[in-house]
Amino acid sequence: MSTMCNQSDSSLQAAAGVFIWFLQVSRQSLGLSVERAAHLAGMGAADWQAIEAGRLPEPRQLRPMAQALDLKLEQLAVLDRIRRKA
Repeated sequence: MSTMCNQSDSSLQAAAGVFIWFLQVSRQSLGLSVERAAHLAGMGAADWQAIEAGRLPEPRQLRPMAQALDLKLEQLAVLDRIRRKA
């Protein structure tokens, strides 16, 4: 039983790590600060920072975040779904 929990915890951490990494790399590759990316997405910098630190974004936040990073919504949405199911 504890092995299943450990595997589930590991999967969740891995999925969260991929989502956060993708978000940060996408932002940094555009030369955007957290503040600028948040502004472009219509959210506060503290919210963006919290998401990059591991908080799950609200579903309504994914589209503006994708637009701020010049990504297709599906790119963030797929990673978010994987992360939520892990």
